[in-house]
Amino acid sequence: MSDKDRRVLSTEQKRSQCNRRLLITAIALSILGVVILLMAGFLYLRSAAAEAEWKQSSDEYLRKLVQQVNDNPNLLWKAKYNRFGVKHRSYGFEYTRNATAVQEAVAAAGVASDRACIKSNGTYKASLSEEDILGCCAVCGNCYGGDPLKALVYWVNEGIVTGGRDGCRPYSFDLSCGVPCSPATFPGAEKNRICVRRCQDIYYQNKYDDDKHYASMAYSMYPRTMTVASDGSVRAQVPTIIGHLNKTSSTPMNIVQIRNILKKEIALFGPMTMAFPVSEEFLHYAS
Repeated sequence: MSDKDRRVLSTEQKRSQCNRRLLITAIALSILGVVILLMAGFLYLRSAAAEAEWKQSSDEYLRKLVQQVNDNPNLLWKAKYNRFGVKHRSYGFEYTRNATAVQEAVAAAGVASDRACIKSNGTYKASLSEEDILGCCAVCGNCYGGDPLKALVYWVNEGIVTGGRDGCRPYSFDLSCGVPCSPATFPGAEKNRICVRRCQDIYYQNKYDDDKHYASMAYSMYPRTMTVASDGSVRAQVPTIIGHLNKTSSTPMNIVQIRNILKKEIALFGPMTMAFPVSEEFLHYAS
């Protein structure tokens, strides 16, 4: 065999070996792709089965709960099955509202988040930021307490950004001061309370101003007054649902009618919030 024939044979052998390697690599990648697809399909089916089982058990529980309410002769109201009667997802996040006396911000943000979700028929699921209310609403209150209605008015006029762990402005307080915190910690928290008009670094969906969510109106159910001066010296009567119904009806509403109005409000539009002044010993109730 001549040197030329040997070179041609060597080239063909190298080409054959290269093709063999490419074929083996392609087969291996194909097998790996099939395995990945099978695993993804298995995980999807398992997730779908778990979701279906959860929905069925939740549906059965809620319908049983409705039946128990309606069968109880001592109750003054009737229940009707509502698929929004249970929170569809758990985000694994617990409010640390006892870090300061900021319940007004936490309550208002929770009400706003749930009502926005219900109004959107479940398409809006983000939590709104109590941190944004506490820091940037000058009239809502402070670390010593405040008015949730003012926070809801802030939602209408200024808007609230998203909160929660992964939102624009997450809640910054923790439980290191105890549960509940000692009132001695309030001055320090109040000193550090500032308005930050930017989102946390890991939040890329929107800039702060573009992340604002707004309500169309804020209102009170029961007649009340609200301070309109910065020093609290001037109070104004707030337009309310029950106040309007009392003024426009021939007789004032009784307690049963008022309760029915409140229950209808919750059923149609979602949760409400309330506030009342308490003295310091309220923090020490045993239960």
